[in-house]
Amino acid sequence: MIFQISMKNGKTSNDKLICGFTLVELLLVLVLMAISVATIVPRIGDSVSGWQVREISKNMLATIKLSRQLALTRQEVIFFALDTDSTSFTIKKAGRTVDLYGTAEESLVPRQFLGKGATIVRLEGFQDIGNEKSLVFWPDGRTEKAHVILTSEKDSKTAQWHIFIENDGSAVLREVANK
Repeated sequence: MIFQISMKNGKTSNDKLICGFTLVELLLVLVLMAISVATIVPRIGDSVSGWQVREISKNMLATIKLSRQLALTRQEVIFFALDTDSTSFTIKKAGRTVDLYGTAEESLVPRQFLGKGATIVRLEGFQDIGNEKSLVFWPDGRTEKAHVILTSEKDSKTAQWHIFIENDGSAVLREVANK
């Protein structure tokens, strides 16, 4: 509803028209916007969490593939190391000594963290080396068959991301919906 008010020296006139919305209409629009924001924002949080897990899974897959490529090109043993305590992963060269604090000197790439949104549900085929789970890539690119499952901490009903690593070193990422 738009009211047209025309005034001239406090008297009604047809010279000037002032158009506007009433206070009730403005308040009604604000209430509708608040209701829509209140219902949409919580749903965005869940989708962001799933998105984070997908991106973390893609990053981990890329790091695993890089480990294989480094083993092939350098013709030496390379480790994909996953620290389950700090939920971080990196690539290491064989034969490096680990200092007391586990500094990044031993890593071929900077240590990457899973972040708050992701949890490792299952880890198969990895060897215990120190306080880390490691996947060994030999100079010909081979490795042990392995499987990693990542999911969201917030909502376990969302999809899980599976990383499958074959004996030849190839790795694939698949989304599997929970039932």
